[in-house]
Amino acid sequence: MIKVGLKQEIDAGRKWTAEVANELGNYSEVAGVDNKFQIILPQGGISGAGDLDVFTDNLLIECKSSITPNTLGDKDFIEQFTKYLDPKSPKYINLFNRQVVLAVKELNGVSRLHRTFRKLERMGVKIITDLNQLKNL
Repeated sequence: MIKVGLKQEIDAGRKWTAEVANELGNYSEVAGVDNKFQIILPQGGISGAGDLDVFTDNLLIECKSSITPNTLGDKDFIEQFTKYLDPKSPKYINLFNRQVVLAVKELNGVSRLHRTFRKLERMGVKIITDLNQLKNL
């Protein structure tokens, strides 16, 4: 088995993000793509909060080009959504309470019914696995 290098993974992720943004642009005005956010701390300094892959006035889309069993088993995978869903999180960046969407291009050895996906849905995340699903958002 050949492992995909980090640069190739980043390129695939950026390409998928661009595909999502382009398709979403057919149905809604895209307000931003790959925006980095930092939080200015009250005691001074800056905290890196993260980034928004694609967003509109009412949607915030986290794009993943590929999901594997290892990805879903990583507790940080679920934790990254707290910055979008939990206003009490110090890294919260969903200030306009946008609907959070996970857009996944490829499910590699993972069922759409995986417990991690179900947990995300219970948290309020809408999951799509096809660009055509964007028009229903």
